[in-house]
Amino acid sequence: MKTQVIPAQITTVEDKIIGNLNLLQIVILLLSVFLSTIIFACIPPVMMVRTGKAVLMLLCLVGCGILSIRIKGKLVFQWIVVLAKFNLRPKFYVFDKNDKSLRQIDRDESVSKRKEMAKKSTKNDRFVYTDVNVSDLLRLEDLVKNNGLDIIFKTNAKGGLNVALEKIGK
Repeated sequence: MKTQVIPAQITTVEDKIIGNLNLLQIVILLLSVFLSTIIFACIPPVMMVRTGKAVLMLLCLVGCGILSIRIKGKLVFQWIVVLAKFNLRPKFYVFDKNDKSLRQIDRDESVSKRKEMAKKSTKNDRFVYTDVNVSDLLRLEDLVKNNGLDIIFKTNAKGGLNVALEKIGK
Protein backbone atom coordinates (compact mmCIF):
# COMPACT_ATOMS: atom_id res chain seq x y z
CA MET A 1 0.00 0.00 0.00
CA LYS A 2 1.36 3.37 -0.99
CA THR A 3 1.32 6.22 1.53
CA GLN A 4 1.60 9.91 0.86
CA VAL A 5 2.67 12.62 3.33
CA ILE A 6 0.37 15.63 3.31
CA PRO A 7 2.13 18.96 3.87
CA ALA A 8 1.11 20.93 6.96
CA GLN A 9 0.14 23.95 4.87
CA ILE A 10 -2.71 22.03 3.25
CA THR A 11 -4.15 20.61 6.51
CA THR A 12 -4.31 24.00 8.23
CA VAL A 13 -6.48 25.68 5.60
CA GLU A 14 -10.02 26.38 6.83
CA ASP A 15 -12.95 25.25 4.73
CA LYS A 16 -15.22 28.05 3.59
CA ILE A 17 -18.83 26.90 3.29
CA ILE A 18 -20.92 29.93 2.40
CA GLY A 19 -19.13 33.03 1.15
CA ASN A 20 -16.34 33.75 3.61
CA LEU A 21 -17.95 31.88 6.54
CA ASN A 22 -16.56 28.68 7.98
CA LEU A 23 -18.49 26.00 9.86
CA LEU A 24 -18.02 27.50 13.34
CA GLN A 25 -19.31 30.90 12.21
CA ILE A 26 -22.39 29.29 10.68
CA VAL A 27 -23.05 27.28 13.85
CA ILE A 28 -22.78 30.44 15.99
CA LEU A 29 -25.18 32.31 13.70
CA LEU A 30 -27.62 29.37 13.69
CA LEU A 31 -27.42 29.33 17.49
CA SER A 32 -29.04 32.76 17.50
CA VAL A 33 -31.90 31.36 15.40
CA PHE A 34 -32.43 28.44 17.81
CA LEU A 35 -32.26 30.73 20.87
CA SER A 36 -34.77 33.12 19.26
CA THR A 37 -37.09 30.17 18.61
CA ILE A 38 -36.84 29.09 22.24
CA ILE A 39 -37.52 32.65 23.40
CA PHE A 40 -40.55 32.93 21.12
CA ALA A 41 -41.98 29.54 22.12
CA CYS A 42 -41.29 29.46 25.87
CA ILE A 43 -41.56 32.97 27.31
CA PRO A 44 -45.13 34.02 28.13
CA PRO A 45 -47.31 34.94 26.30
CA VAL A 46 -46.46 31.78 24.41
CA MET A 47 -46.28 31.94 20.60
CA MET A 48 -47.16 35.63 20.46
CA VAL A 49 -44.96 38.53 19.36
CA ARG A 50 -44.29 41.13 22.05
CA THR A 51 -41.71 43.93 22.22
CA GLY A 52 -39.86 42.30 25.14
CA LYS A 53 -39.44 39.08 23.20
CA ALA A 54 -38.37 40.99 20.09
CA VAL A 55 -35.72 42.86 22.09
CA LEU A 56 -34.39 39.59 23.55
CA MET A 57 -34.27 38.01 20.10
CA LEU A 58 -32.47 41.04 18.69
CA LEU A 59 -29.92 40.99 21.53
CA CYS A 60 -29.35 37.29 20.87
CA LEU A 61 -28.79 37.97 17.17
CA VAL A 62 -26.38 40.85 17.84
CA GLY A 63 -24.46 38.84 20.46
CA CYS A 64 -24.02 35.83 18.19
CA GLY A 65 -23.11 38.13 15.31
CA ILE A 66 -20.36 39.73 17.40
CA LEU A 67 -19.07 36.29 18.45
CA SER A 68 -18.73 35.26 14.80
CA ILE A 69 -16.60 38.26 13.72
CA ARG A 70 -12.98 37.56 12.72
CA ILE A 71 -10.12 39.45 14.36
CA LYS A 72 -6.58 38.60 13.21
CA GLY A 73 -7.77 35.37 11.62
CA LYS A 74 -9.59 34.09 14.72
CA LEU A 75 -13.21 34.44 15.77
CA VAL A 76 -14.15 36.59 18.76
CA PHE A 77 -15.61 33.41 20.28
CA GLN A 78 -12.19 31.71 20.01
CA TRP A 79 -10.47 34.74 21.60
CA ILE A 80 -12.91 34.59 24.51
CA VAL A 81 -12.25 30.85 24.97
CA VAL A 82 -8.48 31.42 24.96
CA LEU A 83 -8.72 34.27 27.49
CA ALA A 84 -11.08 32.27 29.72
CA LYS A 85 -8.72 29.27 29.74
CA PHE A 86 -5.82 31.58 30.59
CA ASN A 87 -7.66 33.31 33.44
CA LEU A 88 -9.08 30.07 34.88
CA ARG A 89 -5.75 28.25 35.03
CA PRO A 90 -4.17 27.67 38.44
CA LYS A 91 -1.88 30.54 39.35
CA PHE A 92 0.43 28.52 41.60
CA TYR A 93 1.57 24.91 41.42
CA VAL A 94 2.47 23.46 44.80
CA PHE A 95 4.37 20.19 44.63
CA ASP A 96 4.53 18.15 47.79
CA LYS A 97 6.53 14.96 47.54
CA ASN A 98 5.22 13.96 50.96
CA ASP A 99 1.69 13.49 49.66
CA LYS A 100 -0.55 11.72 52.13
CA SER A 101 -3.10 10.51 49.61
CA LEU A 102 -3.57 6.75 49.26
CA ARG A 103 -1.57 6.09 52.43
CA GLN A 104 -2.80 4.36 55.54
CA ILE A 105 -1.80 6.35 58.59
CA ASP A 106 -2.40 4.90 62.03
CA ARG A 107 -2.98 7.86 64.31
CA ASP A 108 -1.85 6.18 67.53
CA GLU A 109 1.47 5.04 66.06
CA SER A 110 2.19 8.41 64.44
CA VAL A 111 1.66 10.26 67.75
CA SER A 112 3.92 7.85 69.62
CA LYS A 113 6.58 8.13 66.89
CA ARG A 114 6.51 11.93 67.13
CA LYS A 115 6.97 11.76 70.90
CA GLU A 116 9.91 9.40 70.48
CA MET A 117 11.46 11.66 67.85
CA ALA A 118 11.11 14.66 70.16
CA LYS A 119 12.91 12.78 72.92
CA LYS A 120 15.72 11.68 70.60
CA SER A 121 16.30 15.13 69.07
CA THR A 122 19.48 16.97 69.97
CA LYS A 123 20.13 20.65 70.55
CA ASN A 124 21.46 21.04 67.00
CA ASP A 125 18.22 19.80 65.45
CA ARG A 126 16.60 22.67 63.52
CA PHE A 127 13.07 21.28 63.54
CA VAL A 128 12.45 20.83 67.27
CA TYR A 129 9.23 22.53 68.24
CA THR A 130 8.81 23.78 71.76
CA ASP A 131 5.73 24.96 73.59
CA VAL A 132 5.21 28.72 73.50
CA ASN A 133 4.07 30.65 76.55
CA VAL A 134 1.07 32.96 76.33
CA SER A 135 3.19 35.85 77.60
CA ASP A 136 5.61 35.36 74.69
CA LEU A 137 2.70 35.39 72.24
CA LEU A 138 1.35 38.62 73.75
CA ARG A 139 4.79 40.24 73.56
CA LEU A 140 5.09 39.16 69.92
CA GLU A 141 1.63 40.57 69.17
CA ASP A 142 2.66 43.92 70.70
CA LEU A 143 5.78 43.95 68.52
CA VAL A 144 3.77 43.24 65.39
CA LYS A 145 1.17 45.91 66.19
CA ASN A 146 3.89 48.51 66.88
CA ASN A 147 3.80 51.15 64.13
CA GLY A 148 7.49 51.95 64.56
CA LEU A 149 8.57 48.48 63.46
CA ASP A 150 8.37 46.76 60.09
CA ILE A 151 8.39 43.00 59.50
CA ILE A 152 10.84 41.85 56.85
CA PHE A 153 10.80 38.38 55.29
CA LYS A 154 14.01 37.23 53.61
CA THR A 155 14.74 33.90 51.95
CA ASN A 156 18.16 32.32 51.85
CA ALA A 157 19.73 30.28 49.04
CA LYS A 158 18.54 26.96 50.48
CA GLY A 159 14.90 28.03 50.68
CA GLY A 160 14.84 28.97 54.36
CA LEU A 161 12.77 31.90 55.58
CA ASN A 162 14.21 34.52 57.94
CA VAL A 163 11.86 36.94 59.68
CA ALA A 164 13.22 40.19 61.14
CA LEU A 165 11.79 43.28 62.79
CA GLU A 166 13.28 46.57 61.63
CA LYS A 167 12.72 50.13 62.82
CA ILE A 168 11.05 52.38 60.28
CA GLY A 169 13.32 55.34 59.55
CA LYS A 170 11.66 58.75 59.52
